[in-house]
Amino acid sequence: MIIPFTKAAEVSDRNIASECLGLQCYMNCENMSGTIKSLFDESMATDNEALKWSVATIMRYALNRAINRMDEQDFVDITYPYLPPLLKDPSIDVRKAVVLSLNAISHKNPQIMIAHSAGHAASQGADSEDSLLGQCFNDLVEAAVYKEQIIVETGKAFFSSFCFAVTSSLSLNVHCALLIHDNDDDEYTN
Repeated sequence: MIIPFTKAAEVSDRNIASECLGLQCYMNCENMSGTIKSLFDESMATDNEALKWSVATIMRYALNRAINRMDEQDFVDITYPYLPPLLKDPSIDVRKAVVLSLNAISHKNPQIMIAHSAGHAASQGADSEDSLLGQCFNDLVEAAVYKEQIIVETGKAFFSSFCFAVTSSLSLNVHCALLIHDNDDDEYTN
């Protein structure tokens, strides 16, 4: 009954469906893994941007609360195969949803970021690239680096540049340079 809303054109419908499915996943990750896999497979097969966004948002809601250590590997195994490919998606909305999910994971369940997927680690031997962080880091940095000149006139003050930067804890910081324009000297000061 909830699944059709993950494909809705309206973002609020998708968000509610994703939150419900994310909470179900949080409560019983093992039983929801098949549902998430089928949603992901369908989203990739049909290139449905709304469904890709929903899969990433389900992960955010599933891992936005501290998880039980006994369930940790189940959560690693549902995030590992889906978030890295979605972070490479051409749609900015899908990539933003993945960045929000990774941000929630890194704050509430950082052990998920560095744990190894059981299937991948068993087949190839564990190394730093086998973790979710290892798979996503370069794409996350590329998605998070944003520079644009924006000039907003507010009398004597101008906001002139915004920059997102990735910190070692994977949180995003926004830096803003406030330039004060002195009409008399045509000089800018920080």
